[in-house]
Amino acid sequence: CETIAMAPVPAAAIDKAIAGTSVLANVIIAKYLDHQPLHRQESVYARMGVTIPRSTMAGWVGSIGVLIEPLTDLLQERVVGFNALQADETPLPVLDPGSGKTATGYLWAYRTLPSNPVQSVVFDFAMTRAQAHPNRMLATFEGTLQVDGYAGYNEILRRPSVIEAGCFAHARRKFVDVYEATRSPIAQQAITRIAALYQIERDI
Repeated sequence: CETIAMAPVPAAAIDKAIAGTSVLANVIIAKYLDHQPLHRQESVYARMGVTIPRSTMAGWVGSIGVLIEPLTDLLQERVVGFNALQADETPLPVLDPGSGKTATGYLWAYRTLPSNPVQSVVFDFAMTRAQAHPNRMLATFEGTLQVDGYAGYNEILRRPSVIEAGCFAHARRKFVDVYEATRSPIAQQAITRIAALYQIERDI
């Protein structure tokens, strides 16, 4: 018939990209779960005889980020919609190209309680530890919020619709510090009573 018939090309995660979904998933997982920066992944692929420039992978990461944004927005909405959450921020080194060193960024985590039948967590990266970040993430949150004593959560905790649940692990540390420095019997009693509370939790 002098014609070529072919099946429709299946939808690709990134239009006209040479990488299939398994390669894209591998790059994303290696970067964000295994903490492998793209320049290191470039070397790994080169050892396997595959040339994938880090600039190409960076483009893939950006495109995938745009594709999954509706999912991450939905995850944030669902997590913040629960009536009890834990929140914490963790410092982490961030590459600072050209400076010869790393900068400090913060990964803010918001998760449902371990007792909740739905286990969910949403992360928010920021270069500062300013209270503006939890204020933005938890703008619509109502319920019990378990946090450490960091003042960055104070504005949220002042809302009438939010109940503060302090972290006993952080409170206990202060008594341990006092006991180790002074052998205070009152601090020791506090540590013993907190241990009893931990046992109740284990029994539950």
